[in-house]
Amino acid sequence: MREGERFQNLPFHAIFAHMEKTTSRYIALPAALIALGLGVMAATAAFAGWLEHGSAIFLSLAESGMAWCF
Repeated sequence: MREGERFQNLPFHAIFAHMEKTTSRYIALPAALIALGLGVMAATAAFAGWLEHGSAIFLSLAESGMAWCF
């Protein structure tokens, strides 16, 4: 069998079905890494905000009587 004859009788979708599965697998990892990176950035920003404004947040909660709820 020559090089091009192997895929000659296959329908179009059968030839590219493997490529679609491979493509979806290679899209899932970068998407998950981007989502993880955004989550880490949000958590870091929240922690930095707590370090900067934590005492003011606690005092405002203490004034309203909700300091012990958290």
